[in-house]
Amino acid sequence: MKNKYVSLAIVLTLFSFPILAQVKPTETFKEEPAAAAPAEAEIPEGSVTFDNQFVTNYVFRGDDVLKNYWAQRGQQYGSFGRAGAYQPSITYNTPIAGLTFNIWGSLALTRRNDRETDNALQTGPGGTDLISSNCDALGRTCPSAATIGGAIVSPAGNQIATTGYAANINTATGDLRLPGFYKEQNGLKRVDEMDLILDYTTLTKGGKLIFGLIHYSLLNPVAKAVPFTNGGATYYQTEIYAGYALTKLPDLIFKVNSDVVHSHQYWTLAYSKEKTLTTTLALVLGVSAGYQVRQNIQGWQDVTGKIGVKAGGFTAGFNFAYRPDLKMMEAIMNEDLNTKLPMWIEGSSTMYDGYVRDPSKITFTDRMVNRALTQYGSTVGLGTYAYQPRQKLPHTLVWFNIGYSLTF
Repeated sequence: MKNKYVSLAIVLTLFSFPILAQVKPTETFKEEPAAAAPAEAEIPEGSVTFDNQFVTNYVFRGDDVLKNYWAQRGQQYGSFGRAGAYQPSITYNTPIAGLTFNIWGSLALTRRNDRETDNALQTGPGGTDLISSNCDALGRTCPSAATIGGAIVSPAGNQIATTGYAANINTATGDLRLPGFYKEQNGLKRVDEMDLILDYTTLTKGGKLIFGLIHYSLLNPVAKAVPFTNGGATYYQTEIYAGYALTKLPDLIFKVNSDVVHSHQYWTLAYSKEKTLTTTLALVLGVSAGYQVRQNIQGWQDVTGKIGVKAGGFTAGFNFAYRPDLKMMEAIMNEDLNTKLPMWIEGSSTMYDGYVRDPSKITFTDRMVNRALTQYGSTVGLGTYAYQPRQKLPHTLVWFNIGYSLTF
């Protein structure tokens, strides 16, 4: 699979470089892939636009999509991710003025495979540490090997007999998941993405109107996605959107994206402008502010901006995302409780404190320290107190992009 993605990137890039074409500036924000093809004259109807972008990080609406880069390195979440991604895009500018169909993708360039990061003896990826979870708080008494591996499958009538930690037997297939050092499901290939976008943009006397549909899908998910379900764990995202810009301010677009399954909306006000510097060089500027409405929680999710240059079909730029309300990022990461109660008393964290689990504190030693502190908390009267190392999420993310586009 990896070789296929690399070959695709090489073919598209080499195919693009020999041709120089002056094209309309494309939007660097992923949620606006079709905004480059309204009913203006620069892009002929019935044409196809290819865009190849290489980015140092993939950030979507303020979320660090490649955040497992930090967990694989055993580091705290940072502002400047360096995993890298290749993001190709193909847009068909249909003969119907203003109607476009776009296929957009993102492929992680590094740390694609799952890695063992917690050094835990488990019965499956991400499972309970069979040793540290059964040692006393100071690590003086731990379970024996016989206890950890105490599981057998009786050959008589395919009946399953279990003792010890054999509760993880798959009763449907009879497979026995023996204790081992399993790799965590943290490979960046798991967030490889392909999106399908149908967009219609038209100019009227009252202003610019934009309507569309986006279906997001993962190429290598942990579990196969089921589109248009009730929003369960395997559902990713499908949205419809509508936007508007005044006739005298066509570069200032107000838009709302609405999830077709969840009661989620993402409201944006975005400005993008290209300023000609010379006959061959232009300055590209853009900024957007996004307000997210989710079930039981809402707030300003991100202010995302860009500054770059364009020469012919080549583009390069600097991008940033400021996350003013970190509870929205915590909601996306789904790690903390959605309450304003003082849960820190019991060692818990909420979506309102800006803190999440620290990916640098996952070793066996860390887990033993956590158990000791948890036991100490209970002995001083904190009841169900459970210590968990946490870090403050960074408010700002930064990344760079370089790419080439052509239309024919």
